[in-house]
Amino acid sequence: MRIVKTINPSLRLALIYLAFSVFWILLSDRLVAKIANHDSGIINQLQTLKGIVFVLSSGALLFFSSLHIYRSLQTTLQNKEELLEKLNALSEASREGLIDYDIATDTAIINDEMRALLGVEALEIKNFSDVHNDRIHPDDRLRVQEHLKSFLEGKSILWQWEYRYAHNQSYKDIVGRGYVIRDKKTQKPVKVIYALQDVTEIRDTRTKYYQQQIKFRQSLSRTMIEAEEKERERWAQELHDNVCQILTVAKLYAEEAMRNHNDPFIGKSQSMVEKAINDIRQISASIKPPEFTTTSLYEAIGTLIDNIRRFAAPEFTIEYDHNADRLLSAEQKLMVYRVVQEQLNNITKYAAASKVELQIFIAGKQVSIIIRDNGGGFDPAKVKTGIGLKNISSRLQLFSGDININSSLGKGCELNAHFNIS
Repeated sequence: MRIVKTINPSLRLALIYLAFSVFWILLSDRLVAKIANHDSGIINQLQTLKGIVFVLSSGALLFFSSLHIYRSLQTTLQNKEELLEKLNALSEASREGLIDYDIATDTAIINDEMRALLGVEALEIKNFSDVHNDRIHPDDRLRVQEHLKSFLEGKSILWQWEYRYAHNQSYKDIVGRGYVIRDKKTQKPVKVIYALQDVTEIRDTRTKYYQQQIKFRQSLSRTMIEAEEKERERWAQELHDNVCQILTVAKLYAEEAMRNHNDPFIGKSQSMVEKAINDIRQISASIKPPEFTTTSLYEAIGTLIDNIRRFAAPEFTIEYDHNADRLLSAEQKLMVYRVVQEQLNNITKYAAASKVELQIFIAGKQVSIIIRDNGGGFDPAKVKTGIGLKNISSRLQLFSGDININSSLGKGCELNAHFNIS
């Protein structure tokens, strides 16, 4: 049945007529000979009648056969039209550029979306491979050509790739998908059906959304950091103005009691009160943010190091780019100060280092902070990052920055922090 359907309609009709004619001649001649019984007069009459019947029968046969073929062709044409309508509807709905590319003739049939993308009027493009390759961005062209060549030489029938495609003096981001039609015997590609989708607007919208999310998070982080610094300043003021005053009064009472009674316990209490006052002043100075309108970043770091030298004695080496005080904002200076403060606190608490190197320099638009020590070091995989460094990392992210710590047991520690000025 399939073989009959694949025969050309004209040939099929001719074969039907030929088969009917042969069958009619053989059957009618026998029938005439039997009826006429060699009577020539009757034979002539029957031959005439046989011819009339043949003409009528063959005409009827040809009519019904051609009608059947016509209806089959009409159904096929209708199915093709419906398929074409569905294809056009799909093309409009998906907004994809569709390409029906014939490899042998290097000719492509394109839809309206692809025609708009190419900026041409014709729906049939000759030498399509050259036209298509010229539109691909020069940086992507070789990659796409090699990818397509290796794909066509393989046995797959579906593939997908991304590249930039020229459109109206600019380039659009394109996602291309393809389906290869291969010869059933040789498996060589004969046609390629492309679908090119412009994803530029989608990606731009996604990028804008991400940028808005980043700005929102930065704004939220900045608000939290400002609130944290204000709270630090409030606590520093509270410790200095209230707690220290109370302890100072307690110290005066202890001195007076010592003069009157000379009790050793009172002397110990006096010493403890003095130590508590010094510790509170130290804590107050460490948590209170420096005022960069009256002091430079270099001076603030110098004061921080002087305070550390009161109870620890590492050898400090400082390399400082004095352009930092001119180029950095107050917020960025405070961030640098907190990075240095947090790491120096960690070194004095845990490292037992005898040497500390501090470098702050600016290269172009990037600020780098490097702090090295020769202490005992640690295994970063086994030590969790403290809250202080996490806060510092959050601050650095406001300016597209990051922090890295390199350390190992017995080999000291190196902190690298960097951020952009702009």
